[in-house]
Amino acid sequence: MPCATEALDPNTPQYMQDLISWSAIGARTTESQTHREMSSGLSCPVGFKNGTDGGMTVAVNAMQAVKEGHSFLGLSSDGKVSIIKSKGNPYAHVVLRGGNGKPNYDETAVAQVENELAKAKPMAKS
Repeated sequence: MPCATEALDPNTPQYMQDLISWSAIGARTTESQTHREMSSGLSCPVGFKNGTDGGMTVAVNAMQAVKEGHSFLGLSSDGKVSIIKSKGNPYAHVVLRGGNGKPNYDETAVAQVENELAKAKPMAKS
């Protein structure tokens, strides 16, 4: 059965990764360098929520950071605190969560994020 989670604790996702098929990074942690580094090591797709103000830039920037490899503190597959070296996550994407008290899944908002993605070109590594 596929399971999804919002990765709040940056230390445990690698340890539990075989149980998770999709992860989200919340609007308040999308800008967190720690969460971006951790997301680069996830083996599942990861969705970055747009900012609490409804802006897309923080999520697009997170996608660019996550596609690259990083080194960060985490738990190894046997539960030991370790320095994790990731290769990057090519499966990052934006989650439109609304902002400023209104939804942002309408045609205009989707076109806006498409334009930002086209400008940034945060595509998977080849």
